[in-house]
Amino acid sequence: MKKEDRKKVGLVFLVAFSLRVGISTIPPLLPMLQKQLMISDVAASLLTSIPVICMGIFALSVPFVQQKLGRKKGILVFLLVLSLAIFLRALTSNYVGLISTAFLIGVATAIIGPLLSGYIKSEFPNNSGLLIGIYSLSMGLGASISSGSITSLTSYFNGRWTFALAIFGIFALIGFFCWGKGATVDGENKGIKQKVSLPLKNRQAWKITFFFGTQSGIFYGVTTWISTIAFSRGVSIAVASYVLTFYTLSQMFFSFVIPMLMDYRGKIKSWAFFSSLMVVLGIVGLMIKGPFWFFICATFLIAAGLGGLFPIGLLLPLKLTHSPEETSAWTGMVQSFGYMIGGCIPILMGVVSECFAVENASLWFVLILSLFIVFLTSILKKI
Repeated sequence: MKKEDRKKVGLVFLVAFSLRVGISTIPPLLPMLQKQLMISDVAASLLTSIPVICMGIFALSVPFVQQKLGRKKGILVFLLVLSLAIFLRALTSNYVGLISTAFLIGVATAIIGPLLSGYIKSEFPNNSGLLIGIYSLSMGLGASISSGSITSLTSYFNGRWTFALAIFGIFALIGFFCWGKGATVDGENKGIKQKVSLPLKNRQAWKITFFFGTQSGIFYGVTTWISTIAFSRGVSIAVASYVLTFYTLSQMFFSFVIPMLMDYRGKIKSWAFFSSLMVVLGIVGLMIKGPFWFFICATFLIAAGLGGLFPIGLLLPLKLTHSPEETSAWTGMVQSFGYMIGGCIPILMGVVSECFAVENASLWFVLILSLFIVFLTSILKKI
């Protein structure tokens, strides 16, 4: 790989690193936040669901942003918005403040993600699997570091979780300066003149959208509640947060390995089917009450499966489109409606948990969604 290409890979890594930190720092603190802010399970779930839903709604504006600003400037502007939103958490010690910053985080991520996919399509047309793997790896690494260190940082700041949450804005700010200085997009001016609309009438695009939305909903649902589920099994809050870190690290590892393997062996559809079956087995494992190591094994299966499904969801629009602009439009639609679907799932898990007295009610709900992914995989176009 040429020096210039290595620099571009580094930029993709830096930008992607900050895309999940604003969301993944919340779940380990949920038991503390629920107690201090006196909020219900449903209200707590909104702290991670609001940014995901916003990622869905505002991804619809990606073609407009791309047309007006271009990929480089669009990513630059919204990296600044992302960093400011996270830094503002230092000034918010109430529920409304957390929801407001979650909204801004969702808006920024909604724009950056599809534009970054278009950048990958433009700069690495023959290595899209590898680059999507790096993209996913970086997001997972950011999520793992932030979720794994947030409780320790909160203790360091004497329980002032506002400062602990805000400090992670530094990653988006670093990405902002590095992207502004180093990013170049070949032929972007030509691409900006080519207006590409969302593929709203394309049946294949809708299949990918439901696939992406369901897997992202399961990911954010498990991310939101895995620490709470572990805590309910009798472990401490600290150990429960380590379970979340293990989950995100495992997901991160497979989100890099699986798309890289897809470039060399097997079809995307086969990998999607294999990954979705792992999620099903993992959810069933969580529903079985056994020793704690069994709980960890089930968590690992879910993380491994989702580690494959997430990059596959990102990769499908790249494989089925022919230009960077078309890729951004497809990705914008897939992530828009997909994240709207996905953002509702953690909320619904909270609702199901509160409304039904059945043990593992929320996990039964996730199991049904996992089986739906298996069905969607069976009707996807063979790639």
